Formats: sequence, structure tokens, C-alpha cells
Amino acid sequence: MRSASTQRLDPEYFQKSYIRDEELTNSNPSMFSSASKMNISVDASAFYPSIEEYYDSGDLPFYRVGDVDGIIDEQRALTIPAELCARFPTLKKVQAGDILFTKGGAIDRTGLVKSTGAVSRDLIFLNTSRLAEKEQLTLFAYFRSKLFKRLLTRSSSQTAQPHLTITLVRDLPFFVGSSALKDAVAASTASAYRYLDVSLSEAAKAEQCMMAALGIADWLPNQPLTYTASSLEAFQSARLDAQFFSPRIQQLLDHLSDGGRTVGTVAASRREKFDPLKHGDFHYIEIGDLDGTGMAGSREVAAADAPSRATWFVRPGDIITSTVRPIRRLSAQIAPEQNGHVCSSGFVVLEPNSVKAELLLTYLRLPVICELMDLFASASMYPAISETDILNLPFPLIDAATERAIVAAIKGGRVARARFRALLDATERAVEIAIGDSEAAALAYLDNMEAA
Repeated sequence: MRSASTQRLDPEYFQKSYIRDEELTNSNPSMFSSASKMNISVDASAFYPSIEEYYDSGDLPFYRVGDVDGIIDEQRALTIPAELCARFPTLKKVQAGDILFTKGGAIDRTGLVKSTGAVSRDLIFLNTSRLAEKEQLTLFAYFRSKLFKRLLTRSSSQTAQPHLTITLVRDLPFFVGSSALKDAVAASTASAYRYLDVSLSEAAKAEQCMMAALGIADWLPNQPLTYTASSLEAFQSARLDAQFFSPRIQQLLDHLSDGGRTVGTVAASRREKFDPLKHGDFHYIEIGDLDGTGMAGSREVAAADAPSRATWFVRPGDIITSTVRPIRRLSAQIAPEQNGHVCSSGFVVLEPNSVKAELLLTYLRLPVICELMDLFASASMYPAISETDILNLPFPLIDAATERAIVAAIKGGRVARARFRALLDATERAVEIAIGDSEAAALAYLDNMEAA
């Protein structure tokens, strides 16, 4: 009990791997420091009133657990009015260079903040933005390492689910590397983020190409001050909101419907049901695993711990699109290595049959199409669109040259994204090598990765 700051008696706290980690950090005091000695504060948002009604009504990113997984995707994050932070002082903000940890559930998710934003109560943050950039990036690499994730898991409270506290995170050992190692880690991380920028740029290029081909890149429909709809139209659509009957929307639907094709015409709904009682451990894709370039991550889950929403098998080339809050552009293409993964019931799984998967992906991620999907969504707190409405969305004809350009851009972005992940993972591995072997070995490893 004396060896545990929280007087732990549970056997999980004294696993052999945890004991070895403790011996390693204690026997190398020059390699580790603490948050207080490095002048790093650990903080979190405290209680604040519910703010769901303000989602997507402002310009300030609002980071939540689903947004934190190595990078923090500002494109995917919800936004809120900045004035909420002044109204609710316990709703904290983070700056570029700060580092986030998820506080509960999947407690080992770490993210590097690239843009100022507010943080939910489910996150802990370190104000590493006050450090030199190379120190931020070296700590970020260390926080993603297997060693630190074990330290986090060990320090968490073991109640219904693991939970981190500010005090315990503050007391964990923080890695301190040499100036040469910090420079190398910072250079590799900077290189990784350049590939991320390429990936985002290629996705944007594909969207611009499609909008130009559809004639909506600079489309400005007439927007009269007033308009009407008949009661018959209202009852048939089961809608009474004025926005649904906007002439702008009707003109857009007419414009995109030229040709008579729909999403259901070019893709079939895959409803290959997953049953955890009949299958073993699996890789699970949930809404928080989608990024801003149309790719999906996953995490391995034991069959016994299968979430109730783990519903559909996915296959290579499938397009999954979120039915919840479609305005957030949450669609992704399933990669070859994700064959047989399982996605949440919050997705519709589409199997393209007469167009390239990259074409359908780009179309479903166009802001104007997401606006259409959001228009068909029901409910207010968690608006969701039905599978039927997704399949009934118009899908215009795209010429072959445009299709080739879009496919090339998406594939190029996917290659860049893979390189980003490889280099980011290499910085994490380099820190592990420096701790377990030597900094010379870590530097050699990074040199090899950069040359590959």
C-alpha cells in the first residue's frame, strides 16, 4: 500500500508489467521529470450546464473524446459560440501546442492541439503550449508510447470503468530527452504533419473538382424573401420547418436530379449483421474513428465487451456514412486491411456497384450534400437521417475524366495519410527505444524511417 499513492489493494495495480515500469522509471531519474518541475499545469473543464443546444452554432471548436486520437481533427469537431467560455468559466479553453488525454473509458487516447478550442469535461489537458515546440512534440511522442499508456492505465481509478484524475496524471513521470533527440523527434513530427497537410489538400482537390463538374462551385440560387408551400406538401413530407421548403433547396435538388440517378442507384446497402455471440474479438469502427479525409480508424474489442451498437460488417471499398449529425461530413472508405471489421449502427454501409468508391465518398462529403442530408434529419438534440433518405439522395452523372481525377486525388491523399501515421508512430517508437535501449539507437531508428 505504501507504494501506491492512492493506497491501492487491487491486484490489477500490481501487475508484473506495472512493477517493471515502476522499476524502470525509478532507476533512471535523469531520464524522467514531473509536471511541476517542467512548469506544466494539468487541468480540465469542471461542471458546466448542458450546451448541446449550441452545437454547430459558433466558430470555436469544441473538443470531445471522439476528436482525440493522436491528431485532433478540427474539421470533424463540433463548434460552439466562443462567448460560452466567458459565460461558463469552468468551460476551459486549450491553445495550439497543448496536449489532451481522454479522461474516461478509452483513457489512453492522446491528442496534440493545433487550434484554439474549448474542451469537454471528459478530457484532461496539459498547458504544454508554453514550452518550446521540440519539447511539446517530444512529450507528445512519449505520451503516445506503450510505457506511458500503461502508466496512465495503472493510475486510473478502477470502478465501473477506468477514470483519470488531474492529481494522478500530474504525479506521473514525464520523459526528458537530450536536445539531439528532441530535435530529431520534432523534425520527424513536422515531416509527418506535412504529409497530413498533403492528405487534406488532396481531399479538398477532389471536392473542388466534383463541385466544378456539377456546376455548383459558385452556385448562387435565387433566395426570395418569402416563399410558401402547400399543406399537402407539408403533410406528405411530415415537415413544418420553413427551411425544408426553401426554394434554394428545391433548386439544388432539381439541379442534382438531372439524370434520374440516386445514391441507391449506384450503391447497395450492405446489411451484413454482426453477432458477438457467434464471432470472436473484432475491430470496431465508431463515429469518433472517422477523420477529416474520409478514412476510418478502429480499435480491437473483445467479443465479451462488444458495444450494443456494434452492428454491421464492412468490406474493402464500402463507404460508411454517419446517420447522426450528417452535417459533420462523417463518411469514410473501408481500406483493404479493414475487411471484416465491424461498424456502429450509427452508420449506413454502402457497397458501390456502378461508380468508383472514391467518387461516392467525395460526393457524400461535399458540404452541400451534407447540408441536404442534415435537412432530412429528424430530431433536434441528435438529428439523424434514415437509410431510406440517404439512398434516395440524387446522384448526378459524372464524366469519366472528372471521375479519374477524383479517384487519383483520393488515392494520393490516402498514401500521404499512411505516411503521416507511419512517421508519427515512429516518433513514439523512438522514445520507447531511447528509454529501453539508448538515445543513439533511437536516433538511428528515426534516420532510417526518414530515409524509407
